Amino acid sequence: MKIQLSYDGAAAILGVTGEIDMHNFEVLKAGISKLFRSGKNRIILNLEDATEISGEALRELAILDVFARELSGKIVLSATNPELKESVRLFSKPPVIPIVSTVAQGLEVFSRLSDAEHADPETLGAWMKRAETAEAALNGAQEELARLNPKALADLQAEAALLRTKISVLESQVEALTFETRQPVSAEGFLEKISALEESVKRLGAGATPA
Repeated sequence: MKIQLSYDGAAAILGVTGEIDMHNFEVLKAGISKLFRSGKNRIILNLEDATEISGEALRELAILDVFARELSGKIVLSATNPELKESVRLFSKPPVIPIVSTVAQGLEVFSRLSDAEHADPETLGAWMKRAETAEAALNGAQEELARLNPKALADLQAEAALLRTKISVLESQVEALTFETRQPVSAEGFLEKISALEESVKRLGAGATPA
Protein backbone atom coordinates (compact mmCIF):
# COMPACT_ATOMS: atom_id res chain seq x y z
CA MET A 1 0.00 0.00 0.00
CA LYS A 2 1.23 3.49 -0.90
CA ILE A 3 -0.14 6.80 0.35
CA GLN A 4 0.13 10.21 -1.30
CA LEU A 5 -1.05 13.38 0.44
CA SER A 6 -2.45 16.42 -1.35
CA TYR A 7 -4.73 19.31 -0.42
CA ASP A 8 -7.74 21.04 -1.93
CA GLY A 9 -8.62 24.03 0.18
CA ALA A 10 -9.37 22.86 3.72
CA ALA A 11 -9.65 19.23 2.63
CA ALA A 12 -6.78 16.76 2.87
CA ILE A 13 -6.76 14.05 0.19
CA LEU A 14 -4.99 10.79 0.91
CA GLY A 15 -4.50 8.86 -2.32
CA VAL A 16 -4.19 5.17 -1.42
CA THR A 17 -2.94 2.58 -3.90
CA GLY A 18 -3.02 -1.11 -3.10
CA GLU A 19 -5.23 -3.22 -0.88
CA ILE A 20 -6.01 -2.17 2.69
CA ASP A 21 -5.70 -4.82 5.39
CA MET A 22 -5.16 -4.48 9.13
CA HIS A 23 -1.38 -4.78 8.74
CA ASN A 24 -0.93 -1.75 6.50
CA PHE A 25 -3.98 0.05 7.92
CA GLU A 26 -1.84 1.05 10.90
CA VAL A 27 0.24 3.17 8.54
CA LEU A 28 -2.90 4.82 7.18
CA LYS A 29 -4.24 5.34 10.70
CA ALA A 30 -0.99 7.07 11.72
CA GLY A 31 -1.28 9.37 8.70
CA ILE A 32 -4.85 10.32 9.57
CA SER A 33 -3.92 10.95 13.21
CA LYS A 34 -1.08 13.21 12.07
CA LEU A 35 -3.55 15.22 9.98
CA PHE A 36 -5.81 15.62 13.02
CA ARG A 37 -2.90 16.98 15.05
CA SER A 38 -2.12 19.49 12.32
CA GLY A 39 -5.71 20.76 12.30
CA LYS A 40 -6.84 18.93 9.16
CA ASN A 41 -10.10 17.19 10.01
CA ARG A 42 -11.78 16.99 6.61
CA ILE A 43 -10.19 14.03 4.90
CA ILE A 44 -10.88 12.17 1.67
CA LEU A 45 -9.44 8.67 1.37
CA ASN A 46 -9.16 8.12 -2.36
CA LEU A 47 -8.93 4.33 -2.81
CA GLU A 48 -7.55 4.42 -6.31
CA ASP A 49 -7.26 0.72 -7.12
CA ALA A 50 -8.45 -1.16 -4.04
CA THR A 51 -11.02 -3.92 -4.60
CA GLU A 52 -11.85 -4.60 -0.96
CA ILE A 53 -11.43 -3.27 2.55
CA SER A 54 -11.73 -5.45 5.64
CA GLY A 55 -14.49 -5.05 8.19
CA GLU A 56 -11.86 -4.45 10.89
CA ALA A 57 -10.43 -1.56 8.86
CA LEU A 58 -13.91 -0.10 8.38
CA ARG A 59 -14.55 -0.24 12.12
CA GLU A 60 -11.27 1.58 12.78
CA LEU A 61 -12.17 4.18 10.17
CA ALA A 62 -15.55 4.68 11.85
CA ILE A 63 -13.78 5.44 15.14
CA LEU A 64 -11.47 7.90 13.40
CA ASP A 65 -14.50 9.52 11.79
CA VAL A 66 -16.01 10.06 15.24
CA PHE A 67 -12.87 12.02 16.21
CA ALA A 68 -13.08 13.99 12.96
CA ARG A 69 -16.71 14.94 13.60
CA GLU A 70 -15.86 16.06 17.13
CA LEU A 71 -13.46 18.48 15.43
CA SER A 72 -16.24 19.61 13.03
CA GLY A 73 -14.74 17.49 10.27
CA LYS A 74 -15.51 14.31 8.39
CA ILE A 75 -13.86 11.34 6.66
CA VAL A 76 -15.14 10.48 3.20
CA LEU A 77 -14.14 7.49 1.07
CA SER A 78 -13.73 7.75 -2.68
CA ALA A 79 -13.60 4.65 -4.90
CA THR A 80 -14.64 3.50 -8.34
CA ASN A 81 -14.75 -0.27 -7.72
CA PRO A 82 -18.48 -1.25 -7.54
CA GLU A 83 -17.92 -4.25 -5.23
CA LEU A 84 -15.88 -2.16 -2.79
CA LYS A 85 -18.49 0.60 -2.71
CA GLU A 86 -21.28 -1.91 -2.15
CA SER A 87 -19.37 -3.64 0.68
CA VAL A 88 -18.92 -0.30 2.46
CA ARG A 89 -22.58 0.57 2.06
CA LEU A 90 -23.72 -2.82 3.32
CA PHE A 91 -21.33 -2.85 6.27
CA SER A 92 -23.87 -0.87 8.27
CA LYS A 93 -27.10 0.98 7.60
CA PRO A 94 -26.81 3.88 7.37
CA PRO A 95 -23.16 3.62 6.23
CA VAL A 96 -20.71 4.61 8.98
CA ILE A 97 -18.65 6.51 6.42
CA PRO A 98 -19.96 7.95 3.16
CA ILE A 99 -18.41 6.62 -0.04
CA VAL A 100 -18.52 8.44 -3.36
CA SER A 101 -17.12 7.76 -6.82
CA THR A 102 -14.73 10.69 -7.24
CA VAL A 103 -12.65 13.12 -5.19
CA ALA A 104 -14.78 15.95 -6.61
CA GLN A 105 -17.89 14.37 -5.11
CA GLY A 106 -16.07 14.06 -1.79
CA LEU A 107 -15.26 17.78 -1.88
CA GLU A 108 -18.95 18.42 -2.54
CA VAL A 109 -19.78 16.56 0.68
CA PHE A 110 -17.55 18.98 2.59
CA SER A 111 -19.11 21.93 0.78
CA ARG A 112 -22.56 20.84 1.90
CA LEU A 113 -21.21 20.28 5.40
CA SER A 114 -20.01 23.90 5.49
CA ASP A 115 -23.38 25.11 4.21
CA ALA A 116 -25.16 23.14 6.92
CA GLU A 117 -23.03 24.72 9.64
CA HIS A 118 -24.32 28.16 8.63
CA ALA A 119 -27.87 27.24 7.64
CA ASP A 120 -30.93 28.41 9.55
CA PRO A 121 -33.27 25.82 11.15
CA GLU A 122 -35.90 26.19 8.40
CA THR A 123 -33.35 25.45 5.69
CA LEU A 124 -32.01 22.49 7.63
CA GLY A 125 -35.55 21.15 7.96
CA ALA A 126 -36.06 21.40 4.20
CA TRP A 127 -32.76 19.60 3.61
CA MET A 128 -33.75 16.83 6.03
CA LYS A 129 -37.07 16.38 4.22
CA ARG A 130 -35.25 16.23 0.90
CA ALA A 131 -32.81 13.70 2.31
CA GLU A 132 -35.65 11.52 3.63
CA THR A 133 -37.34 11.59 0.21
CA ALA A 134 -34.08 10.66 -1.50
CA GLU A 135 -33.47 7.86 1.02
CA ALA A 136 -36.93 6.42 0.36
CA ALA A 137 -36.35 6.59 -3.39
CA LEU A 138 -32.96 4.92 -2.98
CA ASN A 139 -34.43 2.11 -0.88
CA GLY A 140 -37.11 1.57 -3.50
CA ALA A 141 -34.51 1.46 -6.27
CA GLN A 142 -32.40 -1.01 -4.31
CA GLU A 143 -35.41 -3.26 -3.74
CA GLU A 144 -36.23 -3.12 -7.45
CA LEU A 145 -32.62 -3.92 -8.31
CA ALA A 146 -32.64 -6.86 -5.90
CA ARG A 147 -35.85 -8.08 -7.52
CA LEU A 148 -34.38 -7.80 -11.00
CA ASN A 149 -30.74 -8.71 -10.39
CA PRO A 150 -29.15 -11.12 -12.88
CA LYS A 151 -29.20 -14.12 -10.54
CA ALA A 152 -32.87 -13.63 -9.73
CA LEU A 153 -33.65 -13.26 -13.42
CA ALA A 154 -31.68 -16.42 -14.21
CA ASP A 155 -33.55 -18.36 -11.52
CA LEU A 156 -36.85 -17.04 -12.82
CA GLN A 157 -35.96 -17.96 -16.39
CA ALA A 158 -34.96 -21.45 -15.25
CA GLU A 159 -38.26 -21.89 -13.45
CA ALA A 160 -40.13 -20.66 -16.53
CA ALA A 161 -38.23 -23.10 -18.77
CA LEU A 162 -39.07 -25.97 -16.41
CA LEU A 163 -42.71 -24.96 -16.38
CA ARG A 164 -42.78 -24.77 -20.18
CA THR A 165 -41.30 -28.29 -20.31
CA LYS A 166 -43.96 -29.58 -17.94
CA ILE A 167 -46.70 -27.94 -19.96
CA SER A 168 -45.28 -29.37 -23.19
CA VAL A 169 -45.28 -32.88 -21.69
CA LEU A 170 -48.81 -32.39 -20.44
CA GLU A 171 -49.99 -31.13 -23.86
CA SER A 172 -48.42 -34.11 -25.63
CA GLN A 173 -50.23 -36.50 -23.29
CA VAL A 174 -53.51 -34.67 -23.86
CA GLU A 175 -53.00 -34.88 -27.61
CA ALA A 176 -52.23 -38.60 -27.37
CA LEU A 177 -55.29 -39.16 -25.21
CA THR A 178 -57.51 -37.16 -27.60
CA PHE A 179 -56.18 -39.12 -30.58
CA GLU A 180 -56.75 -42.48 -28.94
CA THR A 181 -60.35 -41.61 -28.01
CA ARG A 182 -61.05 -41.57 -31.75
CA GLN A 183 -59.51 -44.98 -32.23
CA PRO A 184 -60.68 -48.36 -31.02
CA VAL A 185 -58.51 -48.96 -27.98
CA SER A 186 -58.69 -51.34 -25.10
CA ALA A 187 -60.13 -50.12 -21.82
CA GLU A 188 -56.80 -50.90 -20.16
CA GLY A 189 -54.80 -48.68 -22.53
CA PHE A 190 -57.33 -45.88 -22.16
CA LEU A 191 -57.14 -45.99 -18.37
CA GLU A 192 -53.34 -45.99 -18.53
CA LYS A 193 -53.42 -42.72 -20.47
CA ILE A 194 -55.87 -41.16 -18.02
CA SER A 195 -53.69 -42.25 -15.10
CA ALA A 196 -50.58 -40.80 -16.75
CA LEU A 197 -52.44 -37.54 -17.36
CA GLU A 198 -53.68 -37.37 -13.79
CA GLU A 199 -50.20 -38.11 -12.46
CA SER A 200 -48.71 -35.36 -14.62
CA VAL A 201 -51.27 -32.88 -13.31
CA LYS A 202 -50.42 -33.85 -9.73
CA ARG A 203 -46.70 -33.51 -10.37
CA LEU A 204 -47.18 -30.21 -12.14
CA GLY A 205 -49.05 -28.88 -9.13
CA ALA A 206 -46.41 -30.20 -6.74
CA GLY A 207 -43.55 -28.77 -8.77
CA ALA A 208 -42.05 -32.13 -9.76
CA THR A 209 -40.78 -33.00 -13.23
CA PRO A 210 -42.95 -35.54 -15.06
CA ALA A 211 -41.20 -38.86 -15.50
